[in-house]
Amino acid sequence: MKNTGKRLLAAVLAVVMLASLSFVAFAAQGDDDEFKVVVSMEGLTLGQGLYYEPQAYTLDEINALLSQEGYGPLDRSEVTAGLATLAFFIDHNIDYTMTGDWADTAYVSGVKDIDKGYLDIPSVITENGGPSNDENDGNDDEYLGEFDYNSMSGWMITVNDFMINVGCASWYLENEDQKALCPSDLGNTYVVRWQFTLYGYGADLGVDTGWGMPAYFEGAKKAELYAAYANCTDAAKKAQVMSVMENLTATQDEVDAAVAVLTANNGGDKADYKTALNETMAQLAATVTEPSFGTGAGEWTVLSLARGNYYPTGDKYFADYYSRIEQTVKEKAASVNLNGALHKVKSTENSRLIMALSAIGKDPTKVGGVDLVGAYSANGFNWIKKQGLNGPVFALIALDTYNYKTSDATIRQQCVNYILAAELSGGGWALSGTAADPDMTAMTLQALAHYADNADVKAAAERGFAALSRIQKDNGGYASWGSVNSESIAQVIVACTAWGIDPSTDSRFVKSGGSPIDALLEFYIPDGKGFAHVLETTGGYTGGEVNAMATDQACYALVAYDRFVNNKNALYDMTDVVRPKPAGISASICLPAEISNKKGTTFNAIVSVSDWDSEAGWKLVDATLSVPENVTVTGVTVGNRVSGGNVMYNLDNGKLRIVYFDAEKNSTVEVSGTSFPAEFFIIGLELTDDISVKNKGEITVSIDDMNLKKSSDESDDSAVTVVNTATAKATCDVVKGVSFTAKCLYVGDGVDLISTDKMAVAVSATELENGSQISYKDGTVKLHYSRLLSEKLGVCTYVAMVSADTDLGEFANAANYTYDENETADALDFGDTNSDGVINAQDALNAANAWLRKTDAPDDESILRTNVTGDGRINTSDALGIVENFVNGDDFGVVAKAAA
Repeated sequence: MKNTGKRLLAAVLAVVMLASLSFVAFAAQGDDDEFKVVVSMEGLTLGQGLYYEPQAYTLDEINALLSQEGYGPLDRSEVTAGLATLAFFIDHNIDYTMTGDWADTAYVSGVKDIDKGYLDIPSVITENGGPSNDENDGNDDEYLGEFDYNSMSGWMITVNDFMINVGCASWYLENEDQKALCPSDLGNTYVVRWQFTLYGYGADLGVDTGWGMPAYFEGAKKAELYAAYANCTDAAKKAQVMSVMENLTATQDEVDAAVAVLTANNGGDKADYKTALNETMAQLAATVTEPSFGTGAGEWTVLSLARGNYYPTGDKYFADYYSRIEQTVKEKAASVNLNGALHKVKSTENSRLIMALSAIGKDPTKVGGVDLVGAYSANGFNWIKKQGLNGPVFALIALDTYNYKTSDATIRQQCVNYILAAELSGGGWALSGTAADPDMTAMTLQALAHYADNADVKAAAERGFAALSRIQKDNGGYASWGSVNSESIAQVIVACTAWGIDPSTDSRFVKSGGSPIDALLEFYIPDGKGFAHVLETTGGYTGGEVNAMATDQACYALVAYDRFVNNKNALYDMTDVVRPKPAGISASICLPAEISNKKGTTFNAIVSVSDWDSEAGWKLVDATLSVPENVTVTGVTVGNRVSGGNVMYNLDNGKLRIVYFDAEKNSTVEVSGTSFPAEFFIIGLELTDDISVKNKGEITVSIDDMNLKKSSDESDDSAVTVVNTATAKATCDVVKGVSFTAKCLYVGDGVDLISTDKMAVAVSATELENGSQISYKDGTVKLHYSRLLSEKLGVCTYVAMVSADTDLGEFANAANYTYDENETADALDFGDTNSDGVINAQDALNAANAWLRKTDAPDDESILRTNVTGDGRINTSDALGIVENFVNGDDFGVVAKAAA
C-alpha cells in the first residue's frame, strides 16, 4: 500500500479502489439471519462499467482477511464500511493510496491499475457541464482517483443506497441510527458500493449530496440488485442483467425487473458445479481403484484427482499407480525400442503419461530408467506429427506442464508453427474438413495458452475463440461429429480457463439458454455420480447413461473451472505441484543389449552418476557390485570427465569392490562438465565359461552400494554421501552365434541440414571380430565401424544413416546380414569431420562452417561424423561439442545416447 497526502475537497468523498480479480464464494440463498457484506466497485461515470462485480463476505470471511493485517476478530457491531472495504482490498491484493487509518480516519484517494484506458462518458454528465470524451483533464498516472479527468472527481461510497455522510471507517453497518438513514432495508445484508464520481460531487451519480449541485437524474436504488447478483449462481441470468447494472441512468422499473430475473426459481434441481465435481471425484476414487497406463485405464482419473486435490500427491493411491507405471514403461520402451517412445507412431502415449505424472509430482524424465520427455528430441518432430494435429497439440501441453527442457530446443517452435499452419480459413481447427471442430479447436487453444505473448499465437487464439462462440448452441453446449455431447463442452471449458476466460460469465460464451458450465451440468447424472456422453440415444450410445470417458473429461473440466474461480494455476500448469527433493546423487549401470555365449567374450559395464557437487570436496569413491559367477573383470577405468584419483579393484566370490582416490596427494575427485548423467566407471568384463542357451539366456550386473567420502571422520554425518543405487541394475541377453541389436541415435529435424526422412542407427553384433566387414541386405545401407562405440560397449558396433521409416526390428534380424571377418569395414570416428584420423579445431570449424553456409545437405557419412550431439541437426552445438571433446575429453552426446 502507498500512503499519500492528497485529499478530496469534501470529507464525505471517501475513496476506495480495486484492481485484480479473485473470487470469494457466496453461498446461494443461505441462512437469512447470516451477516453478509456485498462489496463492489464501478466506473459508470466514465463508461467503464463494473471494475469488480458484487461479491459477498460473511463475518468469518471478513475476520479471516482482516487478521492478515492485525485486525479483529470483530463482532457484527464492530464492522464498518471501511473495514469491510479493507477485507475486500486484502482479498484482491489491491494497491491503493490513502491517508489516515482504517480504525477511524481512512481516506482512500486512488486505486492502482483500475482505469481501463478508454472513455464513454454518459451524455447526462456532459449536458450538465461536465467533461466529454474529448475534453477532459485526463489521467496521468496508474492510479484512478481524485482529480483524474476533472477537478471534482474521486470515489464516493453508498451503503444500502445511502451516500454516507461520514468517513467509511466511521460508518458502522449495524448501528441502528445509521441503518435508519438507508433507503433499502436488506435485513442483515449490507451492500457497499464504491462509485467513481466525475463531476458534481455525486450529482452525476443521481444523488444530491448537499454540496450545491442537485442530482442530474433520479438514481435508482440498486442495493437489492447487487445483493441478488452476488447470490445468483446462474451465469445466463447474470449476463442478462449486466446491461442494467452498468447503466448509470437505469430506471427503478428496469432495476426491479433485473432483480426478478436473478431471483426467479427456474433452476429446478440442477446440480451446482461444486456438488457435481465433489461427487464425481469421490465416485472415480471408489471405482477406479487401480489406475494404470492408457486412456481408458485411469490415467485421466489420476490427473483429475490430483489437480482437484482429492488426494495429496504423496497418497498411496498415486504411489501404487506410479509403481505400476514404472514397470509398464520399462516394458513398452524396450518393446518399441525408439529412444523412450511408448509407441512407434503415437507420441500422445508419451504426452498423456507425462501429464499424469506431472500432476502427481513425479519426474517423467526418469521413469524406470526411461526418459519420456527426451523421446521428443531423440525421435524428432517427424515422430511427433505422425498423428497429425493431435501430436503437436499434446506434445506442447505435456512439455509445458512443468516447463520441461528439451535437448532439441526447436521442438516447441516446430509444434507451434505446425499448429498455426493448420488453422482453418474461418478460424479454429479440425482434424479434417473446413469447419471448425469444437474439440480440436479447444484442445489446440489449450496447447497455445503458454505462448500467448506470441503475436501470431494471440491472433490465432482470438479467431479460435470467436469460432467457438459462433458454433456454440443456444443452451451453451457444443456438438461434434453430429451429436451434442459433454466431452466437447468440457474441452471448451478447459480452453477458456487456460486463457483466463470465465466460461460462466464471458459474453462470448453465455447464450440465451446458458453457459458451457450450465450445459455441462445438464449431462450430470446424480444417481450414477458421473456424466453422460449424450442425452439422447444416438450413434450406439444410450442417452443419459453414465459414460467413463465423458465422466473423466467432465471431471477435469470442472477441476479446471474450480481452479480458475479460486485463482489457482490452470489445469495443465503444474508448476504449483510440490515435488519431493531429489534423493541426491544416484548411480545407474548399463550393459550391451546382447553378447555372445562363448567363453572369452568381452564386453563392458558402464557406471554413471546422475549429478555431481563440485563444491563437496569428495576425496574417495568406493563401490560394490554383484557380478555373475561365470564373469570375470579384465579392468576398471574411469570416464573421460573423471579426475583426481587412481582406480583399485578386486573381484571375490561375485563381489566387485572398486576404490578411486589419490593416495599420495589426497586430491579432490572431480567430474567436469555440466551434462548428466556422466560416466564414472567403465568395467571390462569377460565370460569365463561357455553359457548354455537354447534361444536366449541373460546375465545381470548390479551396484550394491556406492559412497562418496570427504574425510575419515565417521562421527561427521556430512563426511559420507551415500549414492542412491536402488535402480542400478542391468541385464544383458546372452545369445548363441552371431546376433544383432539396433538402436536409433537420432532422426533429422528438417531444420539444420538433416532432413526428417533420415535416421541414424547404431548396430551391435555379438561374436564378430571388431572391425569385421558386414553388409545389410542388398548393400544399399552403408555400415561404418565405430571404434569409439565398440570400445565403449565392449561389443562390435557400427553406425549407419537410413530412412526414418525403417523398422529397427529389421536391423536386429541376423538373416539380413552377411559378414566377412577377414575383411575390414570402413571405420568412422565421431567428430572427425574431415576424415584425417585426428579430432582438432579444424573439425570444429568444419561443423560451424556447415551451419553458417547451409548449402546442400551433407552426405550421410558427413552427417554421422558431424552431428556429435546426436540431436538430429548440424549446428554450432556440434562445433562446441567437438572442442569440448579434444580439449576437455568430454564424451560426445551421440556416444552417451548409444551407451545409455
